[in-house]
Amino acid sequence: MEIKGIRLSVRISQHDFDFRFEQAKKFLERGDKLKLELILKGRERQHPEKAEEIMKKFYQKLKATPGLNMDIEQGLTKQGGRFNIILINKQ
Repeated sequence: MEIKGIRLSVRISQHDFDFRFEQAKKFLERGDKLKLELILKGRERQHPEKAEEIMKKFYQKLKATPGLNMDIEQGLTKQGGRFNIILINKQ
């Protein structure tokens, strides 16, 4: 079991979001842990609520995926302008 990382952005396009979602799904189905990371740069730091919204949207989409039994190993943490969450697929 490895920890695989996916990096998101506040200004992520829908295509990139979907592509990273498919990668995350593949990692979790394989049994790896998933570390979601979002880094705020410059003026993005003024709106940390948008970062939380994107992280929650990604998690909710994974949770709604059939075949995945999602659980949060480490909750959403904020360190400066960096948001992290570690997810696992309970099998």
